[in-house]
Parts: sequence; C-alpha cells; structure tokens
Amino acid sequence: MPSRIPHEADDATRALLEWVNEADPPPLHGMTPVEARRAFDERRERVDLDPVPVARIEDRTVAAGDIPVRLYASRGAGDAPLPVLVYYHGGGFVIGDLESHDSLCRRLANAADCLVVAVDYRLAPEHPYPAAAEDATAALDWIAENAPALGGDGARIAVAGDSAGGNLAALAAHHARDRAAPDLRAQVLIYPALDPAARNESTKAYADVFPIDAATMAWFYRHYYGRNAPSHEPWAAPGLVADLSNLAPATIITAGLDPLRDEAAAYAERLERASVPVEYHCYDGTVHGFLGLGKVLPHAEQAIDRIAAALGAAFA
Repeated sequence: MPSRIPHEADDATRALLEWVNEADPPPLHGMTPVEARRAFDERRERVDLDPVPVARIEDRTVAAGDIPVRLYASRGAGDAPLPVLVYYHGGGFVIGDLESHDSLCRRLANAADCLVVAVDYRLAPEHPYPAAAEDATAALDWIAENAPALGGDGARIAVAGDSAGGNLAALAAHHARDRAAPDLRAQVLIYPALDPAARNESTKAYADVFPIDAATMAWFYRHYYGRNAPSHEPWAAPGLVADLSNLAPATIITAGLDPLRDEAAAYAERLERASVPVEYHCYDGTVHGFLGLGKVLPHAEQAIDRIAAALGAAFA
C-alpha cells in the first residue's frame, strides 16, 4: 500500500514520499525479520548521510564480553578524556545495528566533541523483551564504571537513542536515577517509542505514512513484546512511568508527520511538570526516521547540529 502524502509535508519530504510511492518497495511487515534487516540495510545505503572520518574507531565487547559496542572518538587517545555519549540505535527492536547508525554516530562524535559508544543490543524475535532493555542498562553500567579505560570521562556521561533506541535511552535514564549512578548529564530522545499502547492524534493521523505505518509498528511490537508480553511495564514503556522527577535534563526531537510525535510531546510535558529541564523540538513537515535520510532530507543535519549543541552545553 503506497504511503499517504500529508498536505503538511514540506517540499523535501513530499519529494521523498513521492519517490517511495513510485518505487513501491515491499513493506517490512510482509517480510521475515532477516529479510527486513537486509531490506533496511539496502535502503539505508541510498539515503543515509555519507560517513565522515573520526579520530578513532574501535569495536569491542562490554559487560563480561556479552554486548558488542563501537567507540567513536573525536580526538586521539593521548588527549584529555572525552565526555561519553552512550547511543542506542533505532529499528523497532528488530532491525538496525552498529552499521545502520554508523554515519550518525560519527557525526555526533565530531559535532559534540565526545566519545560515542554505540550499543549493539540483542534484537527480537530471536531475543524478545526484556533482552534489549537488559543490554541497554548493563552496557551503561559497565561504560560508566570503565570510562577511563575507553578514553572517556566517567563524570560526564549522557545517553541518546532514536525510535526504539529512544525507548532504551529513556529507560537508561530511569535506571541511572534509580540506582543513583551514573549521574547523567543529559538524555537525548529522538522520535522515541515510549508507549506501545499509545493511542492519540498522531497515531491516528499518520497511521498510513512512511516509514512506520500502523502495520509496521504492530509488526515491530509483536516481535519484541510478543502477543502476551507485559508491554505496560516501566521497562517496556518508559512513557508510563509515574515518577519522572530527578531525571537527567532532556532534549527531545520529534517529526510532525510521525505517529510517535504525540507520545514524545506528552513525555516532554510530563518531564517539565516534574521540574526536569527539557528542550523539545518538532520538525513539523517531515517523517519518522529523518536522521537516517540525510541525503534527501536537510532536517537530518539540522537536528544533528541541535543535538550537538545541547550535548556540548551539558558536557561543559
């Protein structure tokens, strides 16, 4: 089924959606997870920003060797310790990996002058909920405790993630608050998926808009949470956590034509009511996932600059 092109779409987004409709790619929700991962990788190569050089890249494992990560350093190992950004990739808990967000992590490392640690958490359906959540928190704990060995500053740590990764970044912020470590400087939530059961204006208005129409979202959640999983639990749905006080200052990025827009906006409002500093930015005329569509959407580089500015202020 072709993507609907909302009248609110800006020129670049309209051109993208017209191109998608003309190409008429098979929907992810009609594929197996393995097929969907392959299709996602092929599409990404055509539309993602080209990778830029960074001073250092290292692949390794953390947390007793169980969780792969990739380090991106903006400066050489002999320089002063860098602030650390722990990054969780998006992909509905089913697709995405270190390669899918390599370009974004490189740019964030350079723009925010930091050490980005991208976490390759386990994916569903091979590893359903709560595997990704367990990896997200275990990786954060290990990185915080071992930051100097990575060339990082353990006193300056932030978390970030997009879509499903935004869910994990929010969860990581709750986890850090609840165990009183690490003392996060910031959390950056990029069009985060915070409540699998959310029903609001944006889920209704954009249920048929590329790239996460309602059928695709249901496919992701079914693989991750299963048919009978407790998707209302705090670890499953950070947006439902009652107490948001004393969380790390937040930067929340959303897209106007995204089904997830309103749950992110509601979360920003609740953080403000809990006296958590919040910056909320909505790119009104574009779609979910735009940071991975930088070759065709200018919003990607604009958002990267905004995120880097927020991180720079938090790390200062």
